[in-house]
Amino acid sequence: MFALALHPSETRRPNHQVQASARRVDKHSANTDISLRFEIENASSVAWPNYDGVERRRDELWKQTCFECFISLPGEKAYLEWNFSHSGFWAAYSFGDYRTGMMNLPVSASPIIESIAGADDKQIVKIELSVPATWRELDISLTAVVVDVADVSPYYWAVEHRGARPDFHSRESFWRLT
Repeated sequence: MFALALHPSETRRPNHQVQASARRVDKHSANTDISLRFEIENASSVAWPNYDGVERRRDELWKQTCFECFISLPGEKAYLEWNFSHSGFWAAYSFGDYRTGMMNLPVSASPIIESIAGADDKQIVKIELSVPATWRELDISLTAVVVDVADVSPYYWAVEHRGARPDFHSRESFWRLT
């Protein structure tokens, strides 16, 4: 489990803390699942979005509290971006290069999202998503955009930040998941 860090330019002090983890779960099939886990401490201080609708795929989740996962193959410029809401909504995009060529990512199965209210005011969000089994090594980045109930400006959390401004697309902040 990684303790995510606020971007270094952030001067406000949040009421919450974020941790995240990722691991591969080999299902011995055409796909390999990636199991993600995000935890927010002091979850009652977070503004949790309430979305309506039956369709679970939804754009612009990043404008409110959400969790994100960026995935690429080592040495490739192309990458995937996944966004998840605690309430089960999600989005998936592919990029041909840094912030260019964005397209909705076709998926054969929606990610599985489970949200659990834990003890001591902790919110746990578990996510399972599939990638092709041939993707043995992955570069990955786990991030979170969190809006506090007392402040509408989001906090930007990541395993590692690079650059003067928050930029979750920066490949320099990806790490190897084998």
